[in-house]
Amino acid sequence: MIKKLLLSSKNISRDSFIWNSISSYLNSFQTMLLLLVLTRFGNDTDSSFFVMAFAVGNLVLNIGRYGTRQFQVTDINEVYSFHDYVTSRKFSMGLFITAVIVYLAWGILSNGYTFEKALIVGLICFYKGIEAAEDVLHGRMQQSGRLDVATKITSLRFGIFIIGYALVYIFTKNLIVTTAVNVGLTLVLSLLLNGFVIKEFVPTSSQSSERHFPKKLLWECLPIALTTILGMYLCNAPKYTIDGIVSDNVQTCFNIVFMPVFVVALLSNFVFNPYLRKLGELWVQKNIPAFKALVLKLTLVPLAIDAVVIALGAFIGIPILAFVYGVNLTDYFGELMVFLIVSGVISVLNLYAMVLTTLRKQNHLLYGYIAGAAVMVSISRSLLQATDVMTLCYFFLAILIAVAIYCSYISFHAIKNSR
Repeated sequence: MIKKLLLSSKNISRDSFIWNSISSYLNSFQTMLLLLVLTRFGNDTDSSFFVMAFAVGNLVLNIGRYGTRQFQVTDINEVYSFHDYVTSRKFSMGLFITAVIVYLAWGILSNGYTFEKALIVGLICFYKGIEAAEDVLHGRMQQSGRLDVATKITSLRFGIFIIGYALVYIFTKNLIVTTAVNVGLTLVLSLLLNGFVIKEFVPTSSQSSERHFPKKLLWECLPIALTTILGMYLCNAPKYTIDGIVSDNVQTCFNIVFMPVFVVALLSNFVFNPYLRKLGELWVQKNIPAFKALVLKLTLVPLAIDAVVIALGAFIGIPILAFVYGVNLTDYFGELMVFLIVSGVISVLNLYAMVLTTLRKQNHLLYGYIAGAAVMVSISRSLLQATDVMTLCYFFLAILIAVAIYCSYISFHAIKNSR
């Protein structure tokens, strides 16, 4: 019965859009929704631990994914087999585990992490590891034109995690117990739901195909992997910068006004993701005019959405956030407006990451992210200590704009030269 529900669809394109929207919404807003529960029923310490844990989890998630999802989906001619993608994912999960261990060791030894904070971060990283592991199967589903199946599974997982996390925390007020219970539940759900449909998408030929280590695939995806990791760092850089410098109360308020950063990216992804395979098809067909036209149209999406979000945020952003989270945010209006602008810039970056991956120009994408991350890492903490949080926000915005301009220029330059 469950298998039938996951696979059945009268209109695959429509269902893919709907379920992708639901999944993206739940994934992007799970931190915001659960932070609401923690601020209402918990304390500043639990809130700051939770937000930092998710920031670290999302960073190492991209190590586990290794940037292969977009590459896999746009591999229309299946240059690499599913077995190649699975083997590469096993390798990247080894990197994922190593990165988590190194980060926790650094946190405990050099950044003042308590046992509780380290354990929360470790558990959330395990939760993100589940997502990274199943992503290779979901990439296969999308490559096969069944994004709807993959997003039905992730929608169920995210939804149950959010509800379960909220309920357990409200009743126990214990962040460790809450996280451990719901991470375990997520593991069970992932195994069951993916297990019901895996035979429909794993080619039987891959079971008998020649086994080899996909060095070429890993090498081609390395720039994408580094870009997504650096991109995740850049998009969350202020969170990492203030960790260990400001108080738990300031960190909680800052994280609340930072939440809308991904609103435009979320809404834009509703449009972007269903077009990812279309971009790959147009490029393979060498239909350059149509490819360029689609990229231009997609570029207008985040700009239009961001204009509306900024206008609304200027009037009702702070009052709504303060009312919802029960925290005084009067002094954070400037930070909120900067973050709403950042939201649109991040969406543009996400789009051109997709475009450059489709063009197989991911090396050029990497250069911009390396430069942006290097400047942020070398200056941000000393800048914060010497000035204030608002100055850090302006600095953050300037770096992202510079990287976005670079990526858009490289994209259209590559499209023009392809003629």
